Amino acid sequence: MTAQHDHRVTRTGFARVAAAALGVLFLGLAAFAADRQPESCDLRWKWPVGKELVRRLVTVQDQEITGAGAGPMRQSVRQEQDMALRVLAARPGGGYELEMEILRVKLQASMGGATILSYDSEKESLAGAATNLLAQTMGKLVGLKLRFLTNAKGEVEEVKGGEAALKRIEGSAPAPVLQGLKKLFSKEGIQQMGLLPQHMPQREVKVGEKWPVTSEIELPSLGKVRTDLEYTLRGVERHKGRRCALLEYRGTISGTSSTDAAATAMKIDLKSGEIQGKSWFDLERGWMIESAAKQKMKIDAALMGRKLGMTIDQNITNTLISVQSLTPAKKRP
Repeated sequence: MTAQHDHRVTRTGFARVAAAALGVLFLGLAAFAADRQPESCDLRWKWPVGKELVRRLVTVQDQEITGAGAGPMRQSVRQEQDMALRVLAARPGGGYELEMEILRVKLQASMGGATILSYDSEKESLAGAATNLLAQTMGKLVGLKLRFLTNAKGEVEEVKGGEAALKRIEGSAPAPVLQGLKKLFSKEGIQQMGLLPQHMPQREVKVGEKWPVTSEIELPSLGKVRTDLEYTLRGVERHKGRRCALLEYRGTISGTSSTDAAATAMKIDLKSGEIQGKSWFDLERGWMIESAAKQKMKIDAALMGRKLGMTIDQNITNTLISVQSLTPAKKRP
């Protein structure tokens, strides 16, 4: 091999190393640009007309009850709900016509480590659950549909189908449960489900900026329950493969005693409550892909002259699990 040929080989090898090094450099710069924190984010919600968004809401609740016996009684409840939200049409002025349908319900409860209730609407028929009043009621919730109209702020202005939904479960649900569902199917109740963007500022927001969100709903036995939250835009990060704005929130839960007749058997007083959590907002598609919250509440209760104390720890996740186009049948009113 000649010296000239050696130089050509050396130059060729150097060129390959240099090209590889430049490739790594460009990839690093691209990654840096992708992860670089912007000064602000557009937090305007974008409803995709003609699409169906399916969300899974999972609630895990642990209770410790004192005053019911010799020692504390512990109870755990896990509930899952799959709900479809269909974007039927845009309204003049910036609102939307939406339809919600409950697709699946799953519930498991245990007390003292022993399972006292287990129900999954996908695996059990309604007939098989007929001996369990609660499971029968939950089974009838599957397939329930509500239509509602929102304004440009994401607030519910009108609900359609609430009365038909209540008639669907009459005869299987106790009166307090019916009253609770009646409030849940109201304008205020739907806004508490975590499906709508009323907590979003609907504008460009600077990283580090904070904004308040207050909501209130009346529940059987508990009376008016109010949440006062402060949201903060922390920045941008990748979550579930998407470029998302990270929102953090924390605040308090407070309540006033109920004057509802259904609450006379048990009086419940919400002494204190705290909540904190995170949400991930998909900046390209313009909707929330997941949120995770922790709640802690202390409650005093009186039942048949006996005073009870409850401590409730609750973890709630709300996850987008699928997006698909609406079929002609689902578009029909």
